[in-house]
Amino acid sequence: MKNYEADGYKSDKVGEQTQFFQVIKVDNQTLTYTAYTATGIEYDKAIITKDFNIGFKTYQ
Repeated sequence: MKNYEADGYKSDKVGEQTQFFQVIKVDNQTLTYTAYTATGIEYDKAIITKDFNIGFKTYQ
């Protein structure tokens, strides 16, 4: 994690000692990645949409 801090990034969440499962959904030009805890609580999500003019746009 310290390497990311040196580049100007910081962690919003730390999931040490936590079990997760991930769900990936693809719908037309949108890919949705959702991470859940083992008890089914949504932990994190990323939505990536393809824009054919400029490449990818990432939303979260």
